[in-house]
Amino acid sequence: MIIAKSTRLQILWIGILIIILPIICSNSTLDPDLYIRFIGLSIYLIILTIYVIININNYKILSDPKILLVYLLFVIYTFFCIFITRNITDGIFEWIKILYGFILLFLLSGLIKNIKLELDIVKSFTLLCFILSISGAIDLFKIILHGKLIIPLSTYQVTSFYGHRNLYCQMLFFSFPFTLISSLYIKKRFWKITGFSSFVISLFLLIILSNRATWIVLIAGFLSLIIFYLIHYSGNLHFHYKNISSGKKILFLVTVFVLIFVFIIYRNYTNVTSLQTHAKDIVDFNKGSTKDRLELWTRTIQMIKEKPLFGQGLGNWKIEILKYGNKGLVSEDHNTFYQRPHNDFLWIMSECGLTGILLFATIWIITIVYIVQILFKCKSNEEFFFYNMLFFVILGYLIFSFFSFPRERAETIIVTSFILGLTMNKHNEIRGKKYANPRLIKLFLYLILILISASLYIIYSRYLSDIHMKNALIAKENKNYTAIIKEINKANSIFYPTDPFSTPLSWYRGSAFFNLNKTDMALKDFEEAYQISPYHIHVLNNLASCYELKGEHDNSIRFYKKALTIAPNFEEAWLNLCAVYFNLGQTDSAYQALTNIDTKTKNPKYKKFLTVVMKSEFGNIAKTNPSLQKWYKLFNKEPDKYFKIHQIRLTINKNISIFTDTLLLKSIFTFKTDTL
Repeated sequence: MIIAKSTRLQILWIGILIIILPIICSNSTLDPDLYIRFIGLSIYLIILTIYVIININNYKILSDPKILLVYLLFVIYTFFCIFITRNITDGIFEWIKILYGFILLFLLSGLIKNIKLELDIVKSFTLLCFILSISGAIDLFKIILHGKLIIPLSTYQVTSFYGHRNLYCQMLFFSFPFTLISSLYIKKRFWKITGFSSFVISLFLLIILSNRATWIVLIAGFLSLIIFYLIHYSGNLHFHYKNISSGKKILFLVTVFVLIFVFIIYRNYTNVTSLQTHAKDIVDFNKGSTKDRLELWTRTIQMIKEKPLFGQGLGNWKIEILKYGNKGLVSEDHNTFYQRPHNDFLWIMSECGLTGILLFATIWIITIVYIVQILFKCKSNEEFFFYNMLFFVILGYLIFSFFSFPRERAETIIVTSFILGLTMNKHNEIRGKKYANPRLIKLFLYLILILISASLYIIYSRYLSDIHMKNALIAKENKNYTAIIKEINKANSIFYPTDPFSTPLSWYRGSAFFNLNKTDMALKDFEEAYQISPYHIHVLNNLASCYELKGEHDNSIRFYKKALTIAPNFEEAWLNLCAVYFNLGQTDSAYQALTNIDTKTKNPKYKKFLTVVMKSEFGNIAKTNPSLQKWYKLFNKEPDKYFKIHQIRLTINKNISIFTDTLLLKSIFTFKTDTL
């Protein structure tokens, strides 16, 4: 049985780590939970490391720590990946996340060295699931109460203590399997009730919130559970339905009830078209978020091919991805920028190369091998079920990693550290291996303490910068340019040169200076921003505009063209390039720039620019062709007709991007015919 007494200290340190840290958040920052949780985890690790140092004689590590050794190699290798990146500060932060995963696992592997802690871990995750379930249910109830529940669209408002519904679903799933253990194998009534109610509510939410990755994870998890049980009982010829415990029968019936209830909710609160589209998008690769992910993955694979062995450098994906353009992506709006490829495996491989992904994959391959070996060696049904649930979580984590980015979150690091720690210790036990207390372990712990302290300083610095960055964005929305400069000056630091979406902070300040007509200061900031993010289309566009105002026409044209090479449908850059050419007297080139803009654009500058350019172009042609002069005078009285002529000219020949007198005559003849 997984039942034993624990000390109050054990309950406290496990409870804080599993229950408290995953739910702390701050509304002061752009990301409400990222930095504040890593600050909490840093403080926790410092205290835990000091505790281990004080009690060093009682701390022992595994004598055959394969997972720890591979993890350590991963930490060391990724540290060197920082030095090949353009984005060093983000690379350091990404490395800290990897480092914390190793440190927490290292400390836990020595503390979870007997089965007594399993009960506390199960209880803590059950309580976490209960808190998350109730919080999510309250969010959902509020939506229903206001009559705004439309599945799946309004489910994005259910976020609990997380910044996004999908992050909430991930953490709810990670704690979900432990509710089954509490319901079935903990004897105390309180924990049975808590586990059972958490199971019911969380299962309902995991399905109703319509996160497609969660649906896949649940199906895969339950299928793996069935397969392991079929294998487990395959040699038992006397197995019968009656042998199934009453608790499992009740859970099965409750699951059926939840599915029926979900069906009723879907039937009454679903936008059928949206739900059908949402479900079809799982397998339809030509539309929706599935298409967007595939486009991102394709670009990421291109990035991997450039530097397959060692990668682009840690933290560099969001900078390098910009050079592959945004055609076919949601970011074609030129206001959306991606932080990650929504696939942890591709993310690691693009930044750390083949070596990095092999080390990361090896950690999980060894873990899966260990847990399968444990399942075949289990001596009781309780133990067999417990490690089945751990496999459930591991499988979920790996599937989420394929569609999302769980590895970057503090709460996920906590979950995976406990899963790996429990697996390692149990495998060590069934293999009959002893624990060791190496002489150099204390020195290693002091090194860990120094690394965590330095990391805490960096994370706290980024936390403060993120607060000021949020204030700057609020000021930007209100067009308060002086406030933008003030907040960016506070936010901009060696540890936070870009916002979370790859836009340099110097670009925000430069834009504010530009709007205040301080061109020299704006140019300086845009040049700095270009050094940080050389493929960012707004950086390139604004830098080009500053060069134009300074009279550096060649530089202006060069940077506009660079922006348009990355984003050929960037209308603002085409309009700006048109203006540069027109001011230089190159009306053919100015008109050619305008032909790249869709005539259906809603940009108010488009028709204005088109009228001015076509008037000049028409006038130049009319000077040498008397038959066009009367039309030129007519169109000058009614400038709106220039747009119609432009549309007709494009239908006649899209391949010729300039106006010839022949082409103009054909366009006018067609216009004349259409208006008669």
